[in-house]
Amino acid sequence: MGQFIYIDIIKLCQQSNVTIKETKALFEKADTNELKLFLEKKSKEIEEEMVSLEQLQKRISLLQNTIHSSEVERKKSGYSHTSI
Repeated sequence: MGQFIYIDIIKLCQQSNVTIKETKALFEKADTNELKLFLEKKSKEIEEEMVSLEQLQKRISLLQNTIHSSEVERKKSGYSHTSI
């Protein structure tokens, strides 16, 4: 593997919260199949995290809309106090 690939792998490991010990073990194996499996695993983990974050974002948006609707209803009824 080229030197730049090693640098990219190290950066990826850092950004993926892979420990130095795990990164070192990956390089010590010097096995491209092992590296491919590692990258596939990281890719799947990222996809799962993205799905989870999208679900969280939808829940936040729903809560924001609910709060906004509640405020609108209170204003219509003449009640303008905004505390929870």
